[in-house]
Amino acid sequence: MQDFAYHENKSRGSSRFPAEYHHVTPGHPRYQMPLHWHMEYELIMVREGHFSLSLDGGVIELGPGDAALCADGAVHGGVPQDCTYECLVFDFQRFLSAGVDDSSGVGHELGRTLSIRPLFPAGTAAAEELMALFDALRAGAPGTEWTVLGAFCKWIGCIIEAGHYDRGAGGRGDPQMLHMVKRVLRRIHTDYATPLSLEALAAEAGLSPKYFCRLFRQITGRTPIAYLQYYRLEKAAERLLTTDQSITEVAFSCGFGDISYFTKAFRRAKGVSAREYRKTVRSAEKTQQN
Repeated sequence: MQDFAYHENKSRGSSRFPAEYHHVTPGHPRYQMPLHWHMEYELIMVREGHFSLSLDGGVIELGPGDAALCADGAVHGGVPQDCTYECLVFDFQRFLSAGVDDSSGVGHELGRTLSIRPLFPAGTAAAEELMALFDALRAGAPGTEWTVLGAFCKWIGCIIEAGHYDRGAGGRGDPQMLHMVKRVLRRIHTDYATPLSLEALAAEAGLSPKYFCRLFRQITGRTPIAYLQYYRLEKAAERLLTTDQSITEVAFSCGFGDISYFTKAFRRAKGVSAREYRKTVRSAEKTQQN
């Protein structure tokens, strides 16, 4: 399995079906969702448990049946708790162009001059259409693409009918602050295995360490060093499940120079040792496959 890709320019899906679907359970190597962004939209649907979504500096709490939309370029990530969730990363404008002529004139302005509100609570008409869309993706039956397109069009119809949109950028947050955070996240995602200090990250943002620390926490909910450790631990968890590297090799390859510190930090974050984590999750995955 490839490493996480948190800022990508690649095309999603195929030219005829510009979308990429993921079904994520607690045993998935990418169960956690560290902060990232991309130039496509992303839909997140919670099936079970709870998902705390960070979106451009705000937090949206999602439960079973709730769905959320992350617009293109939005900094987003999430912390799942006993959660099964699904994601669809897709080219919004290409999906719209495959739809119908819109007499209201609203449909083709969505994502341009109009921004869709991000939350779709369980039980609403829009959330039900998204549930149908994700059901079709998961089933993968012949004709799935047509079923998904139909559900997408009905979802857009629900948005227009309910007026579930705003003029302008909506709650995107301060563009300069978001640009700064993206720059620092890119540095962390690229150089997490090397020594990174608060001063180095602040220099990347072009700010004093104290001011940078406050702004970064305001957007992400974590201090820069706390986020760096979180990211390193998530990379370590992924490597434990997708490689046969020893625990020591995993720790060193993810930026931990002290195996004792890594051992304590991993147990504190995951509730089990690295060895137990690898054994338990791999065993559960095999059971599920059988």
